[in-house]
Amino acid sequence: AQGLYLFGACLRTFLITDGKFAKKKLSEHIQFLGKEREVFHLYNNMWDLDLHLDYFVNGNEYSETLAEADGHGRWFKWKL
Repeated sequence: AQGLYLFGACLRTFLITDGKFAKKKLSEHIQFLGKEREVFHLYNNMWDLDLHLDYFVNGNEYSETLAEADGHGRWFKWKL
């Protein structure tokens, strides 16, 4: 698929150049991109410790909580 796949570590490197890029602003940017193309954003430690997948297909937004997780990924419990 020709989607845009975003992962936490990549976002920190790719989008945060001065360390001041707020989580809310990042979320708004992902939503903006999702209006024009498929976007898949897999993350934790953004709003809580859980592992989340937010994605946009055909301009529609979907959000799934995939797992409870330790903040550093040492353990997780699937919620699927």
